[in-house]
Amino acid sequence: MDLVLTAALSCLMLPLAWMTEGAVRIVLGSAFVLFLPGYALVAALYPLRRSVDTIERLALSFGTSIAVVPLIGLGLNYTTWGIRLTPVMLSVLAFNVTMCAVAAYRRSKVPRTDRFSVSFRFPRLDWQAMALKDRVITGVLIASIAFAAGSIIFVITAPREGERFTEFYILGLGGMATGYPDEIALGDSARLVLGIANHEGQPLSYTIEGRLDGSPDALAVSVVGPLVEAVDGSTFVVQDLADEAEWESIIEVRPLVAGDGLKAELLLFSPRLRTDTHLRTSLGEAGYVQLVVDEQDGKANVTVSPGDQLRHECRIEAWQDAELVAIASFVVEEGGARTHEFTFPPAETAFRVYDGDSLVLNDCGEELSVHLWIDVPQGSQAG
Repeated sequence: MDLVLTAALSCLMLPLAWMTEGAVRIVLGSAFVLFLPGYALVAALYPLRRSVDTIERLALSFGTSIAVVPLIGLGLNYTTWGIRLTPVMLSVLAFNVTMCAVAAYRRSKVPRTDRFSVSFRFPRLDWQAMALKDRVITGVLIASIAFAAGSIIFVITAPREGERFTEFYILGLGGMATGYPDEIALGDSARLVLGIANHEGQPLSYTIEGRLDGSPDALAVSVVGPLVEAVDGSTFVVQDLADEAEWESIIEVRPLVAGDGLKAELLLFSPRLRTDTHLRTSLGEAGYVQLVVDEQDGKANVTVSPGDQLRHECRIEAWQDAELVAIASFVVEEGGARTHEFTFPPAETAFRVYDGDSLVLNDCGEELSVHLWIDVPQGSQAG
């Protein structure tokens, strides 16, 4: 009976998890992932009643579920399906049903009196006949279970607000983090999978700009997909991506200049002001400059390490709408990293960092970026 119920619940929770959201989906998904796989596996491993008692069986069900589901995900990572919602759920369902079938077969090979079975009859407590000590222990146990259940309900119905962020990634055409092009002849193009996932708590429109060695005029980017509006040859906008929604499409990149070891970048811009964004660049042989930017508060914590050189004369500029709005200069000498606070008007801001007269950091105001290093030999359209 318990195996039929486990298999039936697994099949039922699959469509329910797809059709529900919020707290209901969390409850169903937790049972589907954290209990049923382990229970089915333990049932297959221990068909005899005397093998493990009921409490041990329940504990093993949770423990083995936590071990089995990540292994299923690891296996999926090496397939063409990848670790995505539908492949994971179907794989866990197949595992549950298979283990239930194995458990049913193994139980059929042992005498009925020795088989493990679940009784759905609850024992009747004779409260008057119980000793005082047993009453206290039973009362504490009931109160603990009630408190634990109430805590779980509270966490599900009133969850803490999670971190807000955006995912931005490129994949090969196989949908995996492999198969990236390392050479594109001038005049030719290459295809990639570009993806954005919005976890910002609100719908947002994202602007994506392509650059080759820092120049948007040197890389053409084209895409055909939902929500997309082209701006120019290197820029397009993904319009009104809903919260917790994911956009993914095949893009085509075409270099317009030749060269070796060129940096092909895709920059992601959003209307949300950047907070706790880290910008970093090298300074000399072993030194660096790092900015931790908070555009909402209009400040950036600047850390400068001189490296092997004894002295650096640094300058930081803040630009808003092509206008210089703040500037700071300081000298860093030997003696370890130094930290400075740089303030500017709260707004979308681009930063430039100079080491003497050399521009070492040219921030464009992007929130995220991905890049590839490619060689672009002269092709059929050269000359």
